[in-house]
Amino acid sequence: MDENIVNEFIVESHESLNQVEGDLVALERDPTDRKKLAGVFRAVHTIKGTCGFFGFTKLESVAHAGENLLSQLRSGEIAVNPEIAGALLTLVDALREILTCIERMRSEGKRDYSALIAHLTRLQDAAGAPQTPAAPAPDDPNRAQPGVAAPPPGTIGGGLLDSFVESGRLDPDAVKLAAQQQRLGDPRRIGEILVDHGALKPQDILEALITRGESPASLIKESNIRVDVHVLDLLMNLVGELVLARNQILQYVTSKDYGALPATTQRLNLITTELQEGIMKTRMQPIANLCNKLPRLVRDVAAACGREVRLEMDGIDTELDRTVIEAIRDPLTHLVRNAVDHGIESPEQRAARGKPVEGTLAVRAFHEGGKVILEVSDDGGGLDLERIRERALGAGLVPAERAPSMTDRDWVNVIFTPGFSTAERVTSVSGRGVGMDVVRTNVERIGGTIDVESTPGAGTSMKICIPLTLAIIPALLVSAGGERYAIPQVNLLELVKAQVEDIASVYDAPVYRYREILLPLVFLRGTLRIGEATGAGPAGQKAVHIAVLNAEGVTFGLVVDEVLASQEIVVKPLADSLKQTAVFSGATILGDGRVALILDVPGLARHSGVAASAIGSRAAAPHGPIEPEHDPAQTLVLFRLRDNWRVAIPLSGVARLEELPRASVEQVGDRGVVQYRGGLMPLLSLIDLLEPGATVSARAGKALQVVVHESGHARIGLVVDEILELVEDEIALNEVRGRPGVVGSSVIRGRATDLLDLPALLAHANVPGFAAAVAEGGPRP
Repeated sequence: MDENIVNEFIVESHESLNQVEGDLVALERDPTDRKKLAGVFRAVHTIKGTCGFFGFTKLESVAHAGENLLSQLRSGEIAVNPEIAGALLTLVDALREILTCIERMRSEGKRDYSALIAHLTRLQDAAGAPQTPAAPAPDDPNRAQPGVAAPPPGTIGGGLLDSFVESGRLDPDAVKLAAQQQRLGDPRRIGEILVDHGALKPQDILEALITRGESPASLIKESNIRVDVHVLDLLMNLVGELVLARNQILQYVTSKDYGALPATTQRLNLITTELQEGIMKTRMQPIANLCNKLPRLVRDVAAACGREVRLEMDGIDTELDRTVIEAIRDPLTHLVRNAVDHGIESPEQRAARGKPVEGTLAVRAFHEGGKVILEVSDDGGGLDLERIRERALGAGLVPAERAPSMTDRDWVNVIFTPGFSTAERVTSVSGRGVGMDVVRTNVERIGGTIDVESTPGAGTSMKICIPLTLAIIPALLVSAGGERYAIPQVNLLELVKAQVEDIASVYDAPVYRYREILLPLVFLRGTLRIGEATGAGPAGQKAVHIAVLNAEGVTFGLVVDEVLASQEIVVKPLADSLKQTAVFSGATILGDGRVALILDVPGLARHSGVAASAIGSRAAAPHGPIEPEHDPAQTLVLFRLRDNWRVAIPLSGVARLEELPRASVEQVGDRGVVQYRGGLMPLLSLIDLLEPGATVSARAGKALQVVVHESGHARIGLVVDEILELVEDEIALNEVRGRPGVVGSSVIRGRATDLLDLPALLAHANVPGFAAAVAEGGPRP
């Protein structure tokens, strides 16, 4: 028999079963929907009828039993109830398993489906009476377990690997080695790595998946796409235009008459661009292809966890490149399972909290800023930060010394740490501490980001931001040390040209003042160890180019030698020798034939320590007195005066942070000054402003730590004992009276800290140039 015909039957059958699965879940909620019931009957009837032509007798007998039951449902003799819906979903699983065996082994497999056929036959005589679902017979290990969701198709891991280890067919050390290789950046699944190492055979995995009712994804189906005929007509026309342009260019080259060549070249460029867009359209598929399995998944997980959940989907007609859809299939599946298991409360808990017993899980997709946002949100209990802290510290995932400095957002991000889980016990759904870290890894691998927002008692929202396609991406080309690199524009916020003298240092880390924040800098030369220097650029360079980038919620500046151009690039996979490198995600071939490496911006941030330092610079959660005044979060600069006196100033009041040699201080009258940026800048001790005393003088010792404050054309340097760090958080503020320039006090980093209003402080001290700066209430952190 012609294999192409069999393959076409397999593809069409899988598509029909996907629709049947969604319709059955909907029928369980609304048994009166006659249109969906008729559609399910037609699909199963078509599969059964075609089986006779191919001689697939086992597939025909299973489908026939389901068709008989559906016929009675369609005629109204019996009604859909949870048991019937569950049995028909099991029928769908069985049909998929047989189709997979036909595809992979060209046989219907050895599994016996007589128990399922008998169960479907018994239900035909139920006459609509409610029944208690029968438990699987002990001697029937092949019977599908109702209410227990299988892992997503194509996955190799979780409970499946445990069965190989327990049976002695797999060495536990081999699993650990494969997991380590995956953590180091190997994009393959653990099972695929084990097969490559020779620890498992592909046939063993296939047979185990089919036996467990977890059929792998159809390779035939995944290698076929449906394309609108109008798109194909457009491509044919464009190819014809391309051939004409080519012939014209060949004619000009042969005759050496280049007069019309520029116009033809421009036309060729236009045709190529349109052809590229047309080809891209053939790869675009609606997210509905990704979401069509979610209703069944939610139904099964909810049943296994004792939840009542309603799934809402919006924007699933949004289109993505099929490679991106496949890349986020597993992350989306895990987020949905996690929301049902961990997010939405049990009916009893929801009723006690005054919520509807049925929880809502919403999946939305929409375009934003040239990217696609995929949002999974629930109306459950939200993330329990106290429990997250307890589990993370107990498991040693977060060092105890770092805990006091972590904000609520930092604790939320702990859920992405490998090995973290809040489950009390391991179940078929969760508890092994794998999942969220893999979700973030897979999302970032395709140039995406994931963000979490959670409100206690109201629910959690997970937002995945992903590019439209992976094959061709817009990028910025830059150079460093004589080499060229590409930065994906999805991570690019802005380009800045700065003077070298404008780059300051905080705790030996280079920073640049950018839009009222101190932007941490990463020097591409230094990170990659290229060129004759590891700094901003060649010696003597006065200006630098800074690409302002965003990755994992962290904004930082990448210092490069030169910005070359912005263009669309074709992404090529990395060579084996570079796959383990954390700072590259791919390569591209430029117009002159040279290769440029594509920078992995999230990996670059982690490799250079920018991401970790940004988290560490945030303030600890406030622990003020009862009912303090809460102000919106602002960035503050924290200083030390004397040994135990700590003060903070809003970053908006800080022009620069400087470290000046004491020898540079000169005296003008009774005031210390320094030559600063073409003028004289007076120096004042901040502690002297708060407690009047001696002035600053030039004396031997360590360099001066100076906060530069500007107002209009006036500039002053405030000397502090030590510049500590930047903090960002909502502050529980206790107002104080009778202390000019002091807004109030709070607990920051576990220490009592005064919040200062610099304009008010300088005006009260009658500092020349600032005395007229009257602060009306003062800036509030």
